[in-house]
Amino acid sequence: MFADEYNSSSVELREEGEYAPNYVITPLGAMVNRVYAVGVLTDIENIGTQEEPLYRARLQDPTGVFYVSAGQYQPEAAKVLGELPTPAFVAMVAKTRTYSPEQGVVYVSLRPEVVKRVGAEERELWVLEAAKSTMRRIQANRELRAMESPSREELERLGYPPRLAQGIIKARESYGDVDLDRYERVVEDAVNFLLAGEAAEEESLAGPAGPPPGAIPGLATPAMAGPAPRAPQPSQPAPPAPPTRAPSPGPTAPARPAEPVAPAVPAGKAAPTAPAAPQPPRTDEEMDDLVLGLVRELDEGAKGAAYDAILERARQRGMDRDAFEETINRLLDQGLIYEPILGQIKLI
Repeated sequence: MFADEYNSSSVELREEGEYAPNYVITPLGAMVNRVYAVGVLTDIENIGTQEEPLYRARLQDPTGVFYVSAGQYQPEAAKVLGELPTPAFVAMVAKTRTYSPEQGVVYVSLRPEVVKRVGAEERELWVLEAAKSTMRRIQANRELRAMESPSREELERLGYPPRLAQGIIKARESYGDVDLDRYERVVEDAVNFLLAGEAAEEESLAGPAGPPPGAIPGLATPAMAGPAPRAPQPSQPAPPAPPTRAPSPGPTAPARPAEPVAPAVPAGKAAPTAPAAPQPPRTDEEMDDLVLGLVRELDEGAKGAAYDAILERARQRGMDRDAFEETINRLLDQGLIYEPILGQIKLI
């Protein structure tokens, strides 16, 4: 599941029995004891000691951040976390963990049992699987709402697994009718994140543009042709010009200064034009491209690029502060940038 759905959870289910597992119930009805998550590990901090390390980390997917902690009771996972560079693509299997500082307030996090470094392809496949799984839970909730007598048995009769049917009934009792359209938008944003990356990769691999549609192979089009051929000259000599009368002498007019002559433009080449002023970005994609380009341009090494410097350059390109902050937050959520330290931005 995506981080957005997991972090929206605030309900625990404790089954009876000494070794019975505890579950986190998500708003869409998933009963979660363990989570398989893949994303970008953006930062790791040891809040323990060298002898007994306790690592806290953030694992970012296209929808949000999983908060992760591992210590002496997860020695293998803690060892891997302590050796990983950041940022890095990471996959982990982790147990759910809840923390309730006061009545009615529940925070969720993950305690990893297995951590492994992976590549971008594994992250993309996981995003697709998480999207499918989320849409299945959304569809089950829609079918439950359409029932005259909503029940776990009816959901199972429609083919949903008993555990999911149980979780959806429990989620409805605890959360009420959640905004399913909101979770559909989360899935849509995650899939669009993949499509945007794929389109950028295809564009970078595309070769030079070919001839325009309708062009005949082997023939030059008007845009491709060189200078136009000169008209054939007549073979007969031109007739002599008619005689002219000599002008009568008179006062001589002062000579006019010669008009400046524009430099000749070679045939087949367009006259140089002044560069057009850059247009301010209007769509989310244009804003993303602008900010990512500025982060890359202003990067100072390990620290990254200063937030204020990126903002100033973006303003010069016609982007207001609100649009800039929305773009930064969107790129953080998508795992394309991160903050190595407060006030500094760096590309993943």
